Amino acid sequence: MTDIREVQKALLLLSHNIDCLAWEDYKDSGSPCIDWFNLSSTEQRDYLTTKINVEMLMHKKSALFRSMERSLAQVTGSTWVTYDWTIKSISRAIAFCNFKEFYEMITLSRVVRMGMAKRGLSQINSFSEAFE
Repeated sequence: MTDIREVQKALLLLSHNIDCLAWEDYKDSGSPCIDWFNLSSTEQRDYLTTKINVEMLMHKKSALFRSMERSLAQVTGSTWVTYDWTIKSISRAIAFCNFKEFYEMITLSRVVRMGMAKRGLSQINSFSEAFE
């Protein structure tokens, strides 16, 4: 997501849905899906452009950062999170999609979480388990 207007909308959406992402996937160790140290040149450019936009829109003393910082610490089980990690992780979370795709991802996550809560599930192996 390299367009600054889309990044701004994504930050606002994320601030209200911080629990919808698996934040451990955005650590340097990555996940089975992505190796953060071996991005293509296009992916690296998109990530860095997104990161610059995130940093411009969410400076260290902003209310948005302070709110995200508290929420991220809570959902990751940390006492606190650093500004650099927050910017890097959020940038990684939104770098490779557009706002419409990000919105759909957050919406799907929220619906699945509600289905899980309704059925008393803390873990699922497929989406259908949350809706049966």
